[in-house]
Amino acid sequence: MWMGGIPPIGYLPETRQLIVVPEEAEIVRLIFHRFLGLGSVRRLQAELSSQGHRTPLRTSRKGRVSGGCIFSTGKLYKMLSNPVYIGRIRHREKIYPGQHQAIVDVDTWKKVQALLVSNRASHQRRTRAAHPSPLAGKLYDPDGQRMRPLHARKGARLYRYYVSPKLVEGSVETGATGWRLPAEEVETVLAKVVSDRLGDPELQSLLLGKMPARGRRTGCSDCPICTRSTG
Repeated sequence: MWMGGIPPIGYLPETRQLIVVPEEAEIVRLIFHRFLGLGSVRRLQAELSSQGHRTPLRTSRKGRVSGGCIFSTGKLYKMLSNPVYIGRIRHREKIYPGQHQAIVDVDTWKKVQALLVSNRASHQRRTRAAHPSPLAGKLYDPDGQRMRPLHARKGARLYRYYVSPKLVEGSVETGATGWRLPAEEVETVLAKVVSDRLGDPELQSLLLGKMPARGRRTGCSDCPICTRSTG
């Protein structure tokens, strides 16, 4: 059963069920097919935009009109990963069989999910290699979700962020919420906190006391802890 909210492109709600909208369903199938052909959401977004494809117009019960916009990459990621298109419903972190008709066949769906995972892993490897994010996997958003390192380039300048998964897979326009933290600022603040803490004599004594005897060095001219501890 459809429990409410904004219906996905390709469907309209009717008495707690999703009913296929044929002309919208064709757009959905096109998006899945062209993603497999192009291999990239960004290339897909560029092609759809150049061909004049726009999100369907919708009118709410209160008469508010929405839609008619270009397909953003965030919108496309959300569509391509939405199991509603194979006749299922996602509720929180689980997926259940739905009562509505599928728009995309299961084989196409599986190929799309495999390509999304492959692209994500490849992107993360390239990002980590070129722009390491020391806090990757260590920050969590208010929902307890592990934040992901992302970067964007404007001209010659690179901007790095730690972003909530919901904002990576969706967008603010589609109702996604979460944090988007500037990586350099977060890392700078944390580095200062760690540096100040390491300057605490009590912590220094504690750390040195836990080191194996063979690993201790005293009077090291290049070690700030040893220099301060031993004079």
